[in-house]
Amino acid sequence: MKSFTLCFVVFSFLFISLVTSRPEPNGGSPLFGGFAVDSSEEESGSGNPEQDRKMLTGELIRMERQLDMDIEKNDHYEIRYALLNLEMRLLPRMARLSREIDASLINADQRAGERKFQKTLQEDIARMMYKAGARACLSPEETFYAPLNKCLPFGPNALASNPCKKKDQILYDGKNNEGSCDCVEDERQLVYYNGECHRQNVRGPCLPGSWLVMTNSTPTCEILPANCTADGKHVYWSPDEAKVPAECHVMGQRGPCSLGQIITRDNSGTVKCTFPPEPEVTTPAPVVGVTSKPGATGPATPTPTTTETPIVSLWDRPSCSQGSYRSQNKRCAI
Repeated sequence: MKSFTLCFVVFSFLFISLVTSRPEPNGGSPLFGGFAVDSSEEESGSGNPEQDRKMLTGELIRMERQLDMDIEKNDHYEIRYALLNLEMRLLPRMARLSREIDASLINADQRAGERKFQKTLQEDIARMMYKAGARACLSPEETFYAPLNKCLPFGPNALASNPCKKKDQILYDGKNNEGSCDCVEDERQLVYYNGECHRQNVRGPCLPGSWLVMTNSTPTCEILPANCTADGKHVYWSPDEAKVPAECHVMGQRGPCSLGQIITRDNSGTVKCTFPPEPEVTTPAPVVGVTSKPGATGPATPTPTTTETPIVSLWDRPSCSQGSYRSQNKRCAI
């Protein structure tokens, strides 16, 4: 009996060692809630972003083939490992390399081709995650909206299909590809409070004599300080309460800030002193051509031209500012 018990213990140890011999990424994955990779550990490359991405794309193709086999065999361990490898290692590298390539392109045709290639890559990655059950929607530009039980386009560019009925709310993608209605993110810095979107430092939904402010990253109604106006422009703040008592100040002005700085508020609701942004210098686009009718008098009408906007990285996830519905309910995509 003792020898049988000893053999069983040895066999169990060897089996566990075999199963767990494969290294797993460490940390906390937003997809699986328990794994992540240290982003500071960058894999060495050739120094050529295009060549490195080409190699990474080949690895992605091989990974999808293997994933299809694992899905057919219903090998949950291998599927899970492949997804972790995709999300924690390949995806961050692909995003970094694509941003570097973006920044190096000058020709408009090259940028258009690069954008098309990046969208194809994103579709490939979304398809792999969809097959493995890691996301609900096949398209990377869609999120699953539970109230309608279907996938919908999301973000400020999908207003035509926006299912959100309340003012200033649009559909955003969130954790696990689950969409939710949230306050539109713009220069107003709206916050979500009691189902509605409101500006900060105004009375809004609060009782008379109170205003809506961010306290510990949460929208809260507080008593309006003396000599303050609840107009959305004034804040009750001190850069260092241990040295300077809080007072009412106007955002965009110097206030108690150092010379050259102004009072601003970031997306977390934090009020601070910052240097104002440099004014953008724009060069008028040259008139490509003019058209005029025969015999017409007066100035000729310039031919309409298309203004090209700078390429924007397709890999940036939607922001999830403090005070949003997603932030307050832990439903941010990242």
